[in-house]
Amino acid sequence: MQRIMEITGNKGVNGIIDNVGGPVTGELIRCIDFGGKLIINGGMSAEKYSLHNFDILLNGLQIEPHVYRYFFTPPLPEDITMLKEIAEMSAGFVSTVSGKHALGDFKTAIGESVRFPEKGKHIFCM
Repeated sequence: MQRIMEITGNKGVNGIIDNVGGPVTGELIRCIDFGGKLIINGGMSAEKYSLHNFDILLNGLQIEPHVYRYFFTPPLPEDITMLKEIAEMSAGFVSTVSGKHALGDFKTAIGESVRFPEKGKHIFCM
């Protein structure tokens, strides 16, 4: 938390995308700038966290769930145009894989990602 505030000049982050949940989410929420947004789209951690009402109210925090609805129902005919636009926008996206790592090798993967981001993504093999 302290490092985030140092990096942002004590302003805090504008947004959080939470794929995991757990206590780190609570810590990140306490590092959010006024009017910031939290998008929750995962819950890999079974651990809970607690917040004070002021963590939300005094920061003007917006919390938005993102549920991929097509897991539950197939796309509707009126969704096709939007889904085609998304596919077209992402068609040119290319990402180079710079390394494959075992989960226990996370320090190397993170270190390489930070030092040489231009070389590509590091992925974990499970």
